[in-house]
Amino acid sequence: MASTENKRKPTFEHYIVVRKSLPADTDVVQIAKITGKHCRWIVGTLIEFWAWADSAVPDGFAPGVSRDWIDEYFRCRKFAEALESVGWLVLSDAGATLPDFDRFMGNSAKKRIANAKRQADCRANVTPDARQERDESVTRV
Repeated sequence: MASTENKRKPTFEHYIVVRKSLPADTDVVQIAKITGKHCRWIVGTLIEFWAWADSAVPDGFAPGVSRDWIDEYFRCRKFAEALESVGWLVLSDAGATLPDFDRFMGNSAKKRIANAKRQADCRANVTPDARQERDESVTRV
């Protein structure tokens, strides 16, 4: 049996951010409509797409990546066209660009998102009594 001491703790580069509401997002519905696939299938493919982008596209631009390459690699006809239609991909002769890449991908974005969640969770656990005590001690003259 392998020792747990030898296992490395996953770090931010092992994760991508996925919203819980993604399956019902109107952009996902549009992508499903264009590709002829079910929304749940599209969500799985989007997770694969974003995982690929997070690993292979360090700055949001993938040189040489074309519409045909994306459709073939992710095994979904019209997937690139659908991503373009909702503004999640911009294709040119030079390659593919992922708009707002730095907002969601890369370690700094992941740390920012994790910190925001941690702060929100911390604030949610503050009781009204604790707030009152803090406010009184801070504003005491």
